[in-house]
Amino acid sequence: MEQGASPSATMEAIVELQNPEDRPQARNIISTMTKSKFAVAVDKVQATLKPGLAAAGFRARGRTFNRQTSDGLTQVIIGIQMGASDPPGTTYIPGLRENLHGKFAVNLGVYVPEVALFSGSPFKAWIQEYDCCARARLGELIGVGK
Repeated sequence: MEQGASPSATMEAIVELQNPEDRPQARNIISTMTKSKFAVAVDKVQATLKPGLAAAGFRARGRTFNRQTSDGLTQVIIGIQMGASDPPGTTYIPGLRENLHGKFAVNLGVYVPEVALFSGSPFKAWIQEYDCCARARLGELIGVGK
């Protein structure tokens, strides 16, 4: 199913997918219908990264990848964050309020469970980048971006 196809053609394609093995494909068609071109592009970036990260032991949930280190003491987190899509009429001020639509960031973090326990945070089976005690953006580490 091509993105941008008519809604009736999309519905016909979904009706054809009545076999249970085809349901993930149907979800993908519906998801693509409701996503912006930017979200679809970021999905493609994530899909490109996923095999290499999986080979390195990362598991994915949404736009976040988790991997526990071999010592079991820390978790390494990678998160893909899309730039905001502001409502029409938003005023942008260079250096103060930038238009981030069409941009994305790769956030990196290291989670140490002992630090979280010390600070009173509850145990979490899945860690988001904002839960980490050490955080940075990939661009900052390589000298690009903010």
